Amino acid sequence: MSAFVVSHRHVDLLVETAMFGPGGTRRNWHTFTYYHRTPGEPDASAGRERTIRPGDYGAANRLGQLLLNENAKSVNYRYPGDPEAPADDDSYQCRTTARLAAVDVLMALDSYEYQSCEHLGWRTSEAHSFTDALRRAVIGHLPGYSESDCWAIPETAQ
Repeated sequence: MSAFVVSHRHVDLLVETAMFGPGGTRRNWHTFTYYHRTPGEPDASAGRERTIRPGDYGAANRLGQLLLNENAKSVNYRYPGDPEAPADDDSYQCRTTARLAAVDVLMALDSYEYQSCEHLGWRTSEAHSFTDALRRAVIGHLPGYSESDCWAIPETAQ
């Protein structure tokens, strides 16, 4: 199988990064918030705000379960009828894990998305909204990012 269900540890890393930020960074990490709009909502600006605060393991468990279920949905879509296909369960409990550097978190996000994007609802899923927002938040913690002077590049730049 080319698509697979990621490990609970993989999900722990993503969820803990949302709560505490990537490791090895001097920049502050604040409360992580992302927005998700359910397809078919009449108002394009409507949506739900999801927030994860440092140490909020209730929200972490809900998010981790959502990520695992979305990943299983993708694998089941990719391999219909496979007797070893994963089933949704509600057993996820976030475990504390070592925080990884921003670049490693970005690789873990890429892997998770690759494993979870097989089904038709991926682009409009809450899991996709989360991974997109976490990626944008983590990029600012890459080494050298905050020192860059390319926020506004004048016409006279060489």
